[in-house]
Amino acid sequence: MALAQALLCLISLVFFWFAFTCCGRWLLRRLAVRLNSSLDELLVSTALGIICTETLLLIVEFSQRIRLGSYGIVGFLFIFFAIEIRGLAGQVTNLGKQLASFSKLENSLLLFIAITVAVEFLIASAPLTGSDAQHYHFTAQKLILEQGFHPIFSIAESFLCGQHHSLILFGLALGSERLALGFIFLGGVLTSIVLARLAAQWASKESALFITLLFLVTPVVFWQISNSGSPDIFMAFFLGTAMLVLNQQLHPFTSRLAIVAGLLTGGVAGGKYSGCFIAFALLICVFWEFRRISLAVPFLVGAALGGISPYLRNFAWTRNPIFPYLSQRLSPQLVTSYALYSLASATGATQQHNFRELLPFVLFAHVKASNVGLFDFFGPIVLVVAPIIVAAVTKTRPWRIALVVWSITAVTIYFSSGLLRFLLPIFPVALACVAAAISWINRKEWVMAKSVVLGVMFLVFAGGFVGLLVYGQKPIAAAVGLKSRETYLRETAQEFEAAEAVNSALASLSNHEKALVFMRHLYYLQIPFVNGDPGNNFEIDPARMNTADSWMDYFNRQHITHVVRGAQYPKAIADPLSRMESEGLLVLVNEINVKSFSGMRIDKNVVTVPVFILKVTNKVAGRDGAVH
Repeated sequence: MALAQALLCLISLVFFWFAFTCCGRWLLRRLAVRLNSSLDELLVSTALGIICTETLLLIVEFSQRIRLGSYGIVGFLFIFFAIEIRGLAGQVTNLGKQLASFSKLENSLLLFIAITVAVEFLIASAPLTGSDAQHYHFTAQKLILEQGFHPIFSIAESFLCGQHHSLILFGLALGSERLALGFIFLGGVLTSIVLARLAAQWASKESALFITLLFLVTPVVFWQISNSGSPDIFMAFFLGTAMLVLNQQLHPFTSRLAIVAGLLTGGVAGGKYSGCFIAFALLICVFWEFRRISLAVPFLVGAALGGISPYLRNFAWTRNPIFPYLSQRLSPQLVTSYALYSLASATGATQQHNFRELLPFVLFAHVKASNVGLFDFFGPIVLVVAPIIVAAVTKTRPWRIALVVWSITAVTIYFSSGLLRFLLPIFPVALACVAAAISWINRKEWVMAKSVVLGVMFLVFAGGFVGLLVYGQKPIAAAVGLKSRETYLRETAQEFEAAEAVNSALASLSNHEKALVFMRHLYYLQIPFVNGDPGNNFEIDPARMNTADSWMDYFNRQHITHVVRGAQYPKAIADPLSRMESEGLLVLVNEINVKSFSGMRIDKNVVTVPVFILKVTNKVAGRDGAVH
């Protein structure tokens, strides 16, 4: 049954891929835009179709008819599918015929790519286990689907959700968590194709295919596109397609092409706030390469239209388009200093950055020993090949655009955040430069350099592929039905047993009653809840909520009838809540011991932890607000 569901999901993804492409293809034809190659047109068409879908999803969210609207969007896409499928089939057939000219080595590389993609699809077909996804990527979309389109101040990171998160909402609204994860997987497949196309501008087909294979087995990539639950990979896809448009040589770069490039750039800027740095770099490229205001203006208009969704949403909710940033000036009444500092710390904004670590960061080699994980491991290949990349640079538009985007993005992200995983969108750009460097040493016949580089690349591929297989053992077993969903989640999902226990103990809660939960991983909770962590909740201010009266007032406003905590409350709010327990305002009604991970899952340190469920009583605090 599980394998059949995975196959059905795959068929659905192929349909949506074609439908997105048909929608974008129709738009390109209406704009009378021609690109260098048929593959470029297909990739850009897919990207434009996704932007159109995400824009419609924003309209559906504002309408508050999310499920009905999502099915309406499927119908909308089907119309374009019916209109354009014949022409699309012809393009795909012509591309397929080109495979006949591939050498044995190229066909072997294609086979390895297909095997790798198949493995990653099976991993993506397993239930969601990504930590951040359980906290906000998927949880925020689930709450919007269940409760309506509204600001979720108790999950601060929900305001960081970009427009590609709407594809998660789309999948959930259509009734399938697997489809929601599948959309992220599709983003990874599309990005790998864009990488191959970018690399082919400078490199041989063998080099382009091998670098694409390396991309797919890079730990941060296969984690990102399989079961991380984060849609950031779409930013890399939109960046790649925008660069393909800017690199057009066969046709004049008109204002219509500028609009298309802008729309694709909007797909980058709308994916995440850090995407604005990439959009800024692309804008510089437009000014530098074409030096015409008549092209820069339509580019900016397209970028605004293509990436406005999250900024418009946040403005509608808070009157601050980049909420929670600049909130102390634009919307101070909606945030707490404690949560803002916690959020800034989590995104690296509070860290000190020095120039000594800048170069390793730019070359994807800046790994922090205190926080090692798949989310930061890009491998050593860019660092090893960097000197050859410098030698291979030529004075051409593709090189200038690639280097400007890579350098400006990496430097701005380093000094604003310093988190290496935020470089994922430009990783394909760097790998395309690596492919160019490999082709350059082939032409120069530098035997020693070629041997060293190919040796490193083979070791990276072997290690990455073995790592992928090891990483995928449990999720693949769950995806094909060899392991039940519940067993798999108990073994791999953080706090899943705690969520099960809370769901069972508080199953009788009505829709008008909520539990204040002190858990980070919220996705699998099936009860009405409010996140209790003051570092994530803009409505809990430790500086102000230090008495029983203030907490009882909060409980009443939020309709909170129960509190769920672990061994301890967060330190910032522990004193008033502990006093409320000792004075009978919070009464213990259940204590359950569950297994959970201690620290990061990669450490596999499983411990038994208590879950305490307390009921809020009607006992009233003293007039001075202290508990007596």
